[in-house]
Amino acid sequence: MAGLQASYDLLNKIAGCDNVCLNHDMLSEMVNNNLDITKVVAVGLGLDCKSNINDSKVKYYLMVREYPEKVEQVISLHPLIEGIRDYPAHDEFVFGIDMYFDGRTGVEIYPRLDRRDIDSPTLMSKLKFRDAAQELIKECNLLHISFQGNGGRVFYFHPRSPTRFIRLLDNHRLSLAYSHVQTLNYILRRSYKAAFVSVNLSLIEDEISSKDIQNIGLQYALTYRA
Repeated sequence: MAGLQASYDLLNKIAGCDNVCLNHDMLSEMVNNNLDITKVVAVGLGLDCKSNINDSKVKYYLMVREYPEKVEQVISLHPLIEGIRDYPAHDEFVFGIDMYFDGRTGVEIYPRLDRRDIDSPTLMSKLKFRDAAQELIKECNLLHISFQGNGGRVFYFHPRSPTRFIRLLDNHRLSLAYSHVQTLNYILRRSYKAAFVSVNLSLIEDEISSKDIQNIGLQYALTYRA
């Protein structure tokens, strides 16, 4: 698979930089000659740079489809999280391997809930979402989740109406940042009828519940349909 080779080439270039010591052991354990590439849907590589170089990292993403053996392997390497197997098992599964510049490694999983999951009171109760978070989740078509080192959850919201979602949060900094996205979307719609901006946001569950949101991730993608 050309994408896998290209990702390894890039990793080698990063590893060759000064003060960078990437540990490939966990990656090699999960991505090797035994990997069934016919079940790999996507491969991605991200670079997270911090002011402290040792906290910088490369994140290697994979999406696999109908690959229960790989899912089990990834979960076995993930830090122990209570109820981690309560999340719905979809055909597609996304995980990431963190390789810090100082040699530390870790694995992340990103369970997702689609609209059918979100509309299931039984599942929502089983996953113990707090009331404040549930109100936001109900506004979404899709939700991805990741876990912090202490077991806390980070939510990646894909709202049906980003504008309504932002208003519900009532956060000045976020509203200001989103106003720029709205301006971009307006310009695109005037210039290209088939262009639009999709938005998703990441928030920490504990901060949502305490109504003290300090950490916000606002991501947007530009799409043009010919």
